Amino acid sequence: MAVVEDKSLFELIEKAGPRLITTKFGTEGDVDEEFEELCDLIVGKAMEGYVRSEYGNLWETHQCRPHAYGHNWSPGYELPAGMLHGHAVATCMGYGAYLAKLEDFISNAEFQRIITLISNMELSLWHDIMDNHDLVEASNIKVQSKRGGNLCAPVPKRLGRCGYINALSRDKLESSLNEYKAICSGFPRGGRGVQVHCHEVGLEDPSTVAQGAYEDIPGAKPTTEKPKTVIKSEKLVNKQPNLEVSTIGALESQFLKLQCLIKGAEKCLDIGTYSGTSALAMAEGVPRGGQVVTLEHDEVTASLARDKFEGCVDGDKIKLIVGSPLEQMERMNTDGSESFDVVFMDAMKEDYIQYYNLAMGGLLKEDGIIIVANSFDAKPPRIDDELAEMPEFNKYVQDDKRVEQIVLTVKQGLTIIRRVAPRIAGSA
Repeated sequence: MAVVEDKSLFELIEKAGPRLITTKFGTEGDVDEEFEELCDLIVGKAMEGYVRSEYGNLWETHQCRPHAYGHNWSPGYELPAGMLHGHAVATCMGYGAYLAKLEDFISNAEFQRIITLISNMELSLWHDIMDNHDLVEASNIKVQSKRGGNLCAPVPKRLGRCGYINALSRDKLESSLNEYKAICSGFPRGGRGVQVHCHEVGLEDPSTVAQGAYEDIPGAKPTTEKPKTVIKSEKLVNKQPNLEVSTIGALESQFLKLQCLIKGAEKCLDIGTYSGTSALAMAEGVPRGGQVVTLEHDEVTASLARDKFEGCVDGDKIKLIVGSPLEQMERMNTDGSESFDVVFMDAMKEDYIQYYNLAMGGLLKEDGIIIVANSFDAKPPRIDDELAEMPEFNKYVQDDKRVEQIVLTVKQGLTIIRRVAPRIAGSA
């Protein structure tokens, strides 16, 4: 409300600064009567502005809604990223302010004030999921459809006043996102916030807790609980202050486990151990006597993962190899010692094509599958408009006539690849 409705409120928040957060709006810690009154005024003015804006339009009979600032594009990536709502909205507020600057609605000085305040409050200006332009564009289209064909995106038009952007083309969306990302990179933490994701504050991955919306529909629960080994893994990782819970979340973990079960996999290759969550998920999906070989180049990371494996029921199914994944895969290919039903790639993105070629060169069984994480990330330099939309790795696989692939919009993209089965003469 401060940015688009009440400049005086914006100035009060600037005056309070990060102390507003550290004292939880003046309710604990280093506070005095003057600061408490300042915090009360901030809360009061914010609520008053919101009610004034919303009260006359409770049925949304028109779309001139200043309080929707920050809610234009973030709904499309908040859940897939596992972000807390406030951080998702903050990224959208920052991006919206940049679009307002491009429209000459606000000056560069006003734009800098807005994003500096967001950053100072330890909120997110940027999240890497915003690199997925398809996801942001999908949200752009949905919002425009919902609002009767006009984007009607509220943005500041002078600090403390509201204006609206009614159209945003794909080309402008892409160029402006890239420019905005470059601006955010100059801020603390590269524009990232503090405690951005739900799991970082003890909440579950939002992609797995939407069941409440389905309570009245028997059997409609969208996703089962996360694998039990992954739950234990997360508890162990939480004790390590320098390691995130996982590069993959509960949704991908359950997906990996089920793919192994459906495939009847007995042997899996995990390229990139990191926290060990992917290896544990696959281990839960292979039978007793099955094996997951996981490759990790960093000894410290491998040591932490090894401790977790030893504490899990299915940890004895996992063989951890420390060293360059490329070198280890080349060795296995050369001596013909290993072949796998499932190969999962989640390591150095620039090496994805080499991992793929080594897997296809002998490590993957004839009827095996390759699952690739973060396949939206490995993007090529712009060559032309057609190729610009296609991540380099996915384009490489698409051009390989030996295989077929599908790219799923799960988190940062999951690609599933299998060999094309040769047709039998006389078959349909």
